[in-house]
Amino acid sequence: MTELNHELGIIALESCTELGNAIDKHIRERRGQKESYLIPLDEIRFSNG
Repeated sequence: MTELNHELGIIALESCTELGNAIDKHIRERRGQKESYLIPLDEIRFSNG
């Protein structure tokens, strides 16, 4: 199997923060990393019309 050299990032919207945190924790444990893969974002809500 070849080694991939792409950076991983997780975008978890506010409505699925708990799931995003669980996935981040699992990946960090599997890879032995301390740094989070979660990408901070400002979720902007707007309506058309």
